[in-house]
Amino acid sequence: MLRRLFCLLCVIFSITVINAQEQVASQSEELIPSDFMMRVVVDSLNIRQLPTIDAERVGSLFESDIVYAVGRNIDGTWFEVQRPSKDTNAGWVARDFFSYMFDQTALPITDLSTGMIADAPVIDTGISTIVLTEAVLRTDPLLTASEITTIPAQRTIPVLTRTPDNFWLKVNYLGQVGWVAEFLLNTPAGVGNVPVDETLESSLLSPLAIIPPAIQRAQAERFIAYATPIRDEAAEVASFWSQLTEGLTIPCNPRASGFPLFSLTQQDLFELPELRRANRLVPTAIEDLNASIEAMQRCGVYTQVEIRTAYANAINANLILDNSIDLMELVLETIVE
Repeated sequence: MLRRLFCLLCVIFSITVINAQEQVASQSEELIPSDFMMRVVVDSLNIRQLPTIDAERVGSLFESDIVYAVGRNIDGTWFEVQRPSKDTNAGWVARDFFSYMFDQTALPITDLSTGMIADAPVIDTGISTIVLTEAVLRTDPLLTASEITTIPAQRTIPVLTRTPDNFWLKVNYLGQVGWVAEFLLNTPAGVGNVPVDETLESSLLSPLAIIPPAIQRAQAERFIAYATPIRDEAAEVASFWSQLTEGLTIPCNPRASGFPLFSLTQQDLFELPELRRANRLVPTAIEDLNASIEAMQRCGVYTQVEIRTAYANAINANLILDNSIDLMELVLETIVE
C-alpha cells in the first residue's frame, strides 16, 4: 500500500509542474528519514562500514527489519542506513536485499570514493539518472563515438552536463566521465536545469530540428489511444474489488490480463519529448493492473488482505493512467498548428 501511495504522489507532482520549470532540490535540504523506509526481504544480511562487500561488518539485519536510507554510494548499489529511533548512521547495506518505495535519486551521495575505478572525482550535482538497461559510456555524444565502458542496468549515477537537445547526458560512472544516450536512461525530471556542456565542438552538436505540429499531435494522440481503454479497464477492475470490500457477493467473471507496455523509441522521444514523462510510471500501472486482474482468476472467497491489495493495485493503475492521459491532453492544447 505504501508503494502505491508513493506512485500516486509521483504522478500528481509530475502533473502540477508540467508548465513550470522544475527546480533542483537543494542539497542542504534535510531528508525526512521515514520517507526513505526500507524493509529487509532476505533471511539476514550484514551492515558494512563502507559500501563494499570487503568492508568490516558493523552489524546485522534480519527479515522484515525496517531501516531508513540516508544516503547512497557513487553508483546507487549501496545505501547508507539508519535504524529507527537512532540518531547515528548504522552503516552500509547492499540495495538488492530490500523492498522500498522511494526514488533513490533523491538520496544524497554520502560516499564519493569507495569503488572508484578511474580518476575523475565524483560530484553530487543534485541530479542523477538511473540506467534502464546496459548503456555504453562514450567519449562524445555520438553513437559512433569511442566506447569507454558499459554501465550495467539499474545503476544510479550523477548527471554533469547535457547536450542542448537533451539527447545525451554527460555522467560520472565510478570516476569515468563520458556520454550516455538519454533514451537508455530513466531521465530525471530536472534534467533541463543541468547546464549545457560548454566544451562541445559545434560539429558534435546535432542541429535542433523543428518537428511539424501534426507529427507531435499524432504522437500525443497515439499515447491517449493506448492508455484510455486500459485506464477504463482499471476503473472496472477497481469497482469489482470495491464491491468486495463492502461485503457484496459478485459473480465470478474474470477479465483478460496481459496488457502490453507502450511502444516507445528514440525517434518517438525526438518527435515528442513529453512522451517520456507521460510514460514514466506506465510500466508500474500495467504491472499493477495485470496483478489485480490475475487475482480475479481464482474466484471463490478472498481474505481481506487479498482484497485490499488487489483493490490498491487497480486504483493505482487507474490513477497513473488517468493522470498520464491528462498530461498528454495538456500537451495537445499547447501544440499550435
